[in-house]
Amino acid sequence: MGGEILKDNRGTINNDDMDSGSQFSVEMINTHSYSSGGHGLVAQSRRGTGDHPAVLSMSNVYMTPDDDDAKITLIDAIFNSTNVVQGMFMISLPYCIYLGGYVGLAVTLLAAVVTGYTASLLGSCLYDIRPDGTRVRVRDSYEAIAIAAWNSPLAAYIIRFAQLQEGFMACVLFLVLSGSLLNKAFPWLEEQIGLGVHTWTLLSTFPILFSIFLKNYKIVAKVSFWCAVTSFFINLLTLGYCFFQAPNWKLRAIKPYGESYETLPVAIGLIIVSYAGHIIFPPMEGSMAQPQKYNKALCWSFGVGGIVKTFYAFVCFVTFGENTDEVISNNFDIGWLRISADIAWALKSLLSYPLLYLAGVKMLETWVLSATKRPILSSYSPPTCAHIRESVIAIRLCYLLAGLMVALFLPYFAILSGLSGNITGMMISFIFPPLFNLKLNWRRLPLWQRTIDSLIIIIGVITSGFGIYFSGKALAQAIAADNGFT
Repeated sequence: MGGEILKDNRGTINNDDMDSGSQFSVEMINTHSYSSGGHGLVAQSRRGTGDHPAVLSMSNVYMTPDDDDAKITLIDAIFNSTNVVQGMFMISLPYCIYLGGYVGLAVTLLAAVVTGYTASLLGSCLYDIRPDGTRVRVRDSYEAIAIAAWNSPLAAYIIRFAQLQEGFMACVLFLVLSGSLLNKAFPWLEEQIGLGVHTWTLLSTFPILFSIFLKNYKIVAKVSFWCAVTSFFINLLTLGYCFFQAPNWKLRAIKPYGESYETLPVAIGLIIVSYAGHIIFPPMEGSMAQPQKYNKALCWSFGVGGIVKTFYAFVCFVTFGENTDEVISNNFDIGWLRISADIAWALKSLLSYPLLYLAGVKMLETWVLSATKRPILSSYSPPTCAHIRESVIAIRLCYLLAGLMVALFLPYFAILSGLSGNITGMMISFIFPPLFNLKLNWRRLPLWQRTIDSLIIIIGVITSGFGIYFSGKALAQAIAADNGFT
């Protein structure tokens, strides 16, 4: 496929500099969809057709080769979806047990079952059934499903807003996390020269400034691999430390529902956001060589993911008990282990940032520049070396600075994660998929499935409402405490 071109909705760019075997035709559509649940990058996808082009995910960027040889296998699909489930929020799952107790532990496992089921519903919503009983794939993205279910262009704006909000909050959370980790890694610097969490957050921004000038996902794809490798070794190191402390495990430290009934909804939101990768599953199904095995891939990834997360949260919490920090590596004793773990997690968060950032700003660029009818790429430059216009630089810089400001003023990783999970995480992974399924497939669904889907929607709406209220209350209390109010 030598000499392929990289396309977007504003023109074409020669991509001859890509390695042979890695050249793809990519549809850069008006909506660049994403999710904060995981951070793996996938280089396969299904090309969009008609009015519903393919989706680019901030968690997984699906790019479709022109031939079927690059379709992903079942093993590939399991690995890719597992990357979504095993994401950055693993670092705070033990704190969820502190906030939610045995209920939080049960929700960690139960959420894997429910979100795995809702991901399978999205797969069924991609198809229509012909009179002869054959299934025909007529949709190829989360947004296309929403438009068909609600039969309104407004659906696209709702989904896009949810995606943009989720992506922006993920960028904020990565800056908050890196600042907090580096501050805890070098606590003596705060005592000696006043280098506190806000300064570390500000310093963390400098390595990611290059993201403003990114034009495509080529560099991001290479970075994402090292994110996955880093995450694996950090989690392995953490579990090794916890098992070394097994004789001192505090099994009685787990309370029935955590610290209080007010902290439980925050824990649930934090758990849900760790599974919220549903935007990427429709294009992943389209990228499979055997899409009929889509549900099997979900069973393996969510099943293993739920067990691993529950086990990880339990082992880490009983190791540190009520002293469990919102970032688990902060519980290590001051020394090489804690410094290494904190720096590694901070590095992973900063390496994950460009993928989420680029997906968010590309969608924002499309909205802003389509409204002003200004091209994103300079018209005077040849396609092989097209420069990003000054207006795009301004948009990207404002997006980055806005995230930095939020991170500086609201440095509360667990609370912000819980709030994000209770808003967009609950909508995208819990409420919308069964709602779409009921709308599109009502006549074909048995009574038991209608009942289950309706219950998931009701529980999701109620849980989201309580979660937003108590997460907002916790955030207000944290802000008041930091400012000396009581």
